[in-house]
Amino acid sequence: MSEKKTSDKAGGGQGEVGGGDPHTPTIVLVGIVGAILLFVIIVALQALFYNAETQTVSRINQGDPRQLSRLRAEQLEAISSYGWVDQRQGTVTIPIERAMELTVRDLADQGS
Repeated sequence: MSEKKTSDKAGGGQGEVGGGDPHTPTIVLVGIVGAILLFVIIVALQALFYNAETQTVSRINQGDPRQLSRLRAEQLEAISSYGWVDQRQGTVTIPIERAMELTVRDLADQGS
């Protein structure tokens, strides 16, 4: 007959595989360290994003205000006028308002 030795400790046989109670202090430590690491990673990512956003805004603001106004006017003209994108293929551009009207109409037709 073979005797099985059991541990009288609350840990329940630390050398045994697959048996005994979990080592609670270790689990708590791993959980706390994981939560702290997660918090540090989130804060670091927010700082990185804020830095990139600040650089982008400052780069935009460093430009000539007249150039920015000109760019805005060009963009407004591009989204509010008709024109050819590729005349050979028959691709055109239409004003954004008209495109939204057509999209709503097409979706309403599909729904009925």
